[in-house]
Amino acid sequence: MKKALSVLLIAAACFGFYGSAVTVNDVLACKDYWEEAGEKSTADMNKLEDGLNQLLENEQAYLDGLGQIADAEVQLAEGEKTLAKGEADYAAAPGKLAAARSAIASGEAQLADGKETLAAGKSMLKQLKEGVAELKEKYPTWRHGNDVVHGRNISTDPEQGALEMGLYAFANGRASEQYPTMFKDGSINAGIVEASIEATKNNATLIGGINSLLPALVQKGQSDYANGKWEEAHPGETPNPKTPEWQQYFAGSESTVKAAIKSKYGALEVDSSNVREVNDKLVADNDVMTMLKNGTEDQKALATGMSNAHSAFSALDNLAALAAGKEEIQNKLIPLLKKVKGNKDVEKIIGNVDNVIAGLNADDDKFMATMDKIMEAAPQLISEVTKAVKKGEKDLAAGTKKLNAGKAQYRQGLADYKAAPGKLADGRQQLEDGRKQLADGKAQLAQYEDGEQQIRDGLATLFNTEADLDLVSIADRLNGDGDFDNGDNHLEIEEGLNAVEVGRGYQAEDGDLITAEIMGRAVATGGLLAAGVLAVLAAILSFLKKNKAAGVFALLAAAAGAFGAFFGPAQGTYFSEIAGSTIGTLTWVAAGVLGAVALVHAIVHFAAPKNA
Repeated sequence: MKKALSVLLIAAACFGFYGSAVTVNDVLACKDYWEEAGEKSTADMNKLEDGLNQLLENEQAYLDGLGQIADAEVQLAEGEKTLAKGEADYAAAPGKLAAARSAIASGEAQLADGKETLAAGKSMLKQLKEGVAELKEKYPTWRHGNDVVHGRNISTDPEQGALEMGLYAFANGRASEQYPTMFKDGSINAGIVEASIEATKNNATLIGGINSLLPALVQKGQSDYANGKWEEAHPGETPNPKTPEWQQYFAGSESTVKAAIKSKYGALEVDSSNVREVNDKLVADNDVMTMLKNGTEDQKALATGMSNAHSAFSALDNLAALAAGKEEIQNKLIPLLKKVKGNKDVEKIIGNVDNVIAGLNADDDKFMATMDKIMEAAPQLISEVTKAVKKGEKDLAAGTKKLNAGKAQYRQGLADYKAAPGKLADGRQQLEDGRKQLADGKAQLAQYEDGEQQIRDGLATLFNTEADLDLVSIADRLNGDGDFDNGDNHLEIEEGLNAVEVGRGYQAEDGDLITAEIMGRAVATGGLLAAGVLAVLAAILSFLKKNKAAGVFALLAAAAGAFGAFFGPAQGTYFSEIAGSTIGTLTWVAAGVLGAVALVHAIVHFAAPKNA
């Protein structure tokens, strides 16, 4: 019987060896599976953490990129508007340039007309000012002379009045007897009137007087010369005209004195052709007139006659000048008035120009009335023409400025038009570059966002990981908060890193459970293997009738088998099954069978007689 049990024990040991071998192979396979799974999980966790750190590192660049893209989109839109405007301006430029050329030509024509009008206005103003100045000088004189020859406004000054009365008498051919009673000193007046009449009829008396005066002046000059020479030769001595020396001085100066007298007064003898010229010069010579007035009665009479003749000649001049003066005023004024004919501003001041000209061509009284009106209106007329000239200058300056500005704008417009194709090409290239840069920037941002989404998916997978056995799930460890985004729909990276740390903690605890299960199965399998070895030894010793030793080994084999049958199932096969284990309870059954057979074998060996 013992032999039969030994054979059975060996069979059970073989079954145990088989179970041990299968289990060892399965445990090693599970170990490899979980090691690979652990490495993958660790790699995934590291990758997730690295990704989060990379996002953290690139987050500011991403945010800056968002701002840059927003700015770039605005600039691109503005660039498109600018380019569209530039193209429109370029298309419209030829028409604008043509219009500008036309405006410049028109402006130049207007300026030319303005310059011509201004030049005419300035010329008119110059003539007007000069004419008025001349009228102010000549017209009052002419008017006074006209009054005198008509017996009006005669001066109350005795001498001036006498001269004017003489002129009046001469002009009207009236007898001198009408006038002496009009002045206190009638003799002066009568003498002038008489001299005026006589001087124009017969100058014989005057000619004779002057012809007697001129030789006397020569003799006086010779005498003064001789006295001077005598004084030089005989200082302090009274000149003696009777001496030959003095007479020699006298005679020697004759030609020189005559030349000086002729040069000073124009002649040494006068007639009707030159009497007036010589008389006027003699009357103007105070020394000569003083000498005559202090001389003999004949000399005094000569002085009076010469003065009266001078006044008479002046009266004749005044009368002749009076007729010529009116004509001169007409010749100066009428052409100027014809130039302003039709000018509303001018005619508003002086009236109809034709009527004014007719008044200037009328008799003296109408002429004077017209001239008075012109003289009264002259300041206002000059003022209005001055205003017109200043306005013309202002308009001309403004027109010149406007024209220059127009030419500058045209030149700039032409330059812009010529430069536009290049600028438009540059603008299009800039827009194209901008679009490319914008696309590149968006691609880079999309890459960041793709990485962000991948991290988000990884965190979701981590958060949703089911807990093994009695472990607290990652979701519970994170208090059920699986939203890792901030208010801007971007990852809250710090929360993601915290989730990774929580996941690492869960992974460590899960790894401990896996290790415990694998190690427990390995230990239980070792017990089964030991039980098989002990069972074989017990069977061999039983054949050798080593009853005591065979029983001990059988008992040890039973204990080892019992240990394997008990310890192995206690560790479970949760993770092994996940790893794909298909062994189930085979090992533990083999351990139990082996342990039971070994126990029976031990009991039989210990109960059997020693010699059996």
